[in-house]
Amino acid sequence: MIESWFQIPIFYKDLDTTKIQPEVESTLKDTTIRSADNMWKDSVQTSFTYGNNNKFLETCPELASQIFNSVLEYMSVFNFDHDNKILIKESWINITERDQFQHYHIHAHNDISGVYYHEASGNQEQGNIVFKSPTSVAHNSKLFHFEPNQVYYAPIKGRLILFPSFLEHAVLSNKTDDKRISISFNIDIGHIRPKEKNKE
Repeated sequence: MIESWFQIPIFYKDLDTTKIQPEVESTLKDTTIRSADNMWKDSVQTSFTYGNNNKFLETCPELASQIFNSVLEYMSVFNFDHDNKILIKESWINITERDQFQHYHIHAHNDISGVYYHEASGNQEQGNIVFKSPTSVAHNSKLFHFEPNQVYYAPIKGRLILFPSFLEHAVLSNKTDDKRISISFNIDIGHIRPKEKNKE
């Protein structure tokens, strides 16, 4: 018997932006954007501030609803039941212009993290999001020499990406003159329990 372990699912979906676009634009007008804190060592512009309420999505109910439904869809691949108390703990805007980027980082003390691309060209030169394998040491073995150590996703307008918060990720430098605007968020999935086996 051969069993395959330690696979990390990443979810992506292109959302219906008809109602999302205007509500995000409206919220964006009243959002303070500034350079990231020095501890980030990134050059991205953001509305995120440590110790404050980062609640951008509270005024974007349509987007929050589509994220909620997508989280349920994503969680269906995991082997547990849950109490349906999914909470968007924090959400914020990131704006990336030419030569701006984000270093590798994780979103500690969260369950699921995600990004929604509000304004993006789909051009990889605009700065892919990159996920690093949590088992990168596997490349020391010839058995895994040709397995990818990193996975790249291009920024596509209207696309939502969900991933486990512990998964290390970065955003490559924007090499275009087109501004990229994304909304990042962290989610708590409430209580979980193992799925009950079917009783026959």
